[in-house]
Amino acid sequence: FHAAGKGGLGVLHAAAEAGPSHYGIGVDRDQDDEHPGRVLTSMMKRVDAAVFAAVKDLAEGRWKAGERVFGIKEGGIGLSPMRHTRHRVPKAVFERLSKLEKQIRVGKLQVPKTEEEVQVFVPPTV
Repeated sequence: FHAAGKGGLGVLHAAAEAGPSHYGIGVDRDQDDEHPGRVLTSMMKRVDAAVFAAVKDLAEGRWKAGERVFGIKEGGIGLSPMRHTRHRVPKAVFERLSKLEKQIRVGKLQVPKTEEEVQVFVPPTV
């Protein structure tokens, strides 16, 4: 898993060269097509959702300058569709991810935001 945008493509290339038991995880956008079958998934930043929300707020007279969070709850991040690797992940994993995502969206599960919160975080059972 790299966190280097386009600069991290070397990580995906290295995973592809390492053989069929190795996978890379992309970031920022759907990078699944960079090395089909070797990129397990991509953690996508939904910049479009953030821009849409800001423009909508502006059009409706509600826009305010400042920091705004767009995480899972706000639809600002998510996994790629996994067109080339979805079949390799057990259905139960997707079911669990879906349950966790729903818990985050409805506020039942709070994602830690600070190092201190991470230290006391108790992962949920699903």
